[in-house]
This record gives sequence, structure tokens and C-alpha cells, in this order.
Amino acid sequence: MALLTFGEGYHNFHHMFAHDYRNGVRWWQWDPSKWLINALHWAGLAKNLKRVPWFKIQRAMIDTQFRRAKLELAARGGSPRLDELRRRVAEEYESFCNAVTTWTELREQSVAEAKRALVDRWEKSNLSVRLKALEHGLQLQYRRMQRLGAQVGAAQY
Repeated sequence: MALLTFGEGYHNFHHMFAHDYRNGVRWWQWDPSKWLINALHWAGLAKNLKRVPWFKIQRAMIDTQFRRAKLELAARGGSPRLDELRRRVAEEYESFCNAVTTWTELREQSVAEAKRALVDRWEKSNLSVRLKALEHGLQLQYRRMQRLGAQVGAAQY
């Protein structure tokens, strides 16, 4: 369908990850819009293209596989072989959930470290020193204006 619809056959990707500029996430997937946007980017006419991290795409694909496997196993009766498959799918799903949790924690740590590094750079920069000096100057000016205001109020005509 992607060939006939000029890439819209991968449109579900867009609904899952709306901020990604691509519909076909793999290089070989027919998505002329993606290729046009890429060409515009290379020409300098498009900037800040958003892409979903590959881990999130893999997570969505694996989650879909688990849902399909569970539906298929639920539709079948009981047998020792199917019970074993259900157990293995449950184990794999638990492992999958642990990997996603670990990824999320590591991602949060990475973002926190990047924030700390940015704050450190800011505090060490010359701009920070200049801003603090300006803030101190405004504080002094506020105090001077308080004294002047008191003198103006106490002045007799």
C-alpha cells in the first residue's frame, strides 16, 4: 500500500510518534515526503528535524508483538504446549518491562546530568558574573531609592 499511497501506508507510525517527520522509519520504506524533507534539510531549507529515538520505536514494535501473541494464545484452547508458550511470553514480557524501566531511569539520569552541566557552565560563565553584579547594583539602587523616598516624604515645603 505504501507504493500506491506515496508512503501513507506507514501512516500509523505518524499516529504513534506524531512529532517525527517520517512515516517510513527505515531507509528502504517508501516515503517520498520523508525524502523530500531530508533533501530540503540537506539544502538548508529545513531545520531541527525531529526523530524518535530508535529505542522507543523498538519498544513499540515489541509491544505490538506481545499484544498479538497474547491475543493469539487467548484465542486458542488449553494444552501443555500452549501453557508453556504462555509462560514464556509472560517471562519475555516481564524482561521487556524491566528493560523499558531501566531505559527510562537511565534517560532521566542523562537529562539530569545534562541540566547540571548546563547550570555549571552558566555559573562559571562571564555572563553569570555580570548578571550577579547587575542584580547587586539594582539591590543597592533600591535601598538608595528607599532612603530618597523617606527624605522626600519628610521634606517640608
